[in-house]
Amino acid sequence: MVWQKLKTFCLDLVFPAVCAHCGKNTQTTEMILCVECLNKIKLNDHGFCPVCMKWLGQGPPSQEATAGRGKCHEHPLRALYAAANYEDPEVRTLIKKLKYDSWSRVANHLASPIHNYLDLVGGNFKEYVLVPVPLHPSKEKARGFNQAELIARILSHRMEVLMKTDLVKRILPTISQTTLENYAAREKNIAGAFQINHKVELPKKIMLVDDIYTSGATMSELARTLKLGGVKEVVGLVFAKAR
Repeated sequence: MVWQKLKTFCLDLVFPAVCAHCGKNTQTTEMILCVECLNKIKLNDHGFCPVCMKWLGQGPPSQEATAGRGKCHEHPLRALYAAANYEDPEVRTLIKKLKYDSWSRVANHLASPIHNYLDLVGGNFKEYVLVPVPLHPSKEKARGFNQAELIARILSHRMEVLMKTDLVKRILPTISQTTLENYAAREKNIAGAFQINHKVELPKKIMLVDDIYTSGATMSELARTLKLGGVKEVVGLVFAKAR
């Protein structure tokens, strides 16, 4: 209790107790968005095709869950699970604060909606091992943290599933995907960027975790690398999709 009060006091000194989106008073610095802005974030309730974003229904992509609906497009990711949509202004604010303003405490505000979203999707995801999309060491050092790992660590605790960070690493210091205009350029930029750790045993099913899914080139390359290494099934889990 004393530690929590001290933590809140320190946050009050550094961060204003105002909504990061609309500027209204939030009463506490532990709230990034006010209640009104939080309630504007619309959660999805189904999975998506990682290529065309067609609804894939609810539940994990087991044969039982996919029976009758089939696969949409061939892709290294069996399915994409996205809690929210980047077109929502409040969603964009949260991602910007986490990814570009280095507010690591925002991770909890992304993990909570993701967990609620998975409850809406339904099904048992405990057979998957959570793997955060790795950053190159130079970028992680510059930012101070890997936002995907922060989110995955919180989800691992809440979902009661295993998280692994030693299965694969990023070996190429690629330029930011956001600076590239089309998918072909992003695909070329990320090609060969990941390397499997052959000293550890890979699980059969992996759920990749990240903050946002834009073109999908990065997660696609990571999933491809893992499947070449022997992983049977890879799905993606993000806070928001950009299309």
